[in-house]
Amino acid sequence: MRQILGVFALFFLVQNFTYSQSKFDALQLLTDIKTLSSDEFEGRKVGTEGSKKAQAYIKKRFLDYQIKPFNESYEQQFAFTRAFTPNS
Repeated sequence: MRQILGVFALFFLVQNFTYSQSKFDALQLLTDIKTLSSDEFEGRKVGTEGSKKAQAYIKKRFLDYQIKPFNESYEQQFAFTRAFTPNS
């Protein structure tokens, strides 16, 4: 039974991978990278306006590609510790 489920899962993953590969557009990816790294996004530092702009841009791109959110949201909370304090 486990082998049948494993084969089914593998088949499902291969089908999804093949489908997603057919939708991949290298030129669009380059455009997205250039856009996100532009001055318009102000460096994308966490908690800044540039970060919020980048978040909105990425969410829109996910919606454009009809990528479903995980747990009903594209956002995931996280914590980080600043490694150093500037000018200290």
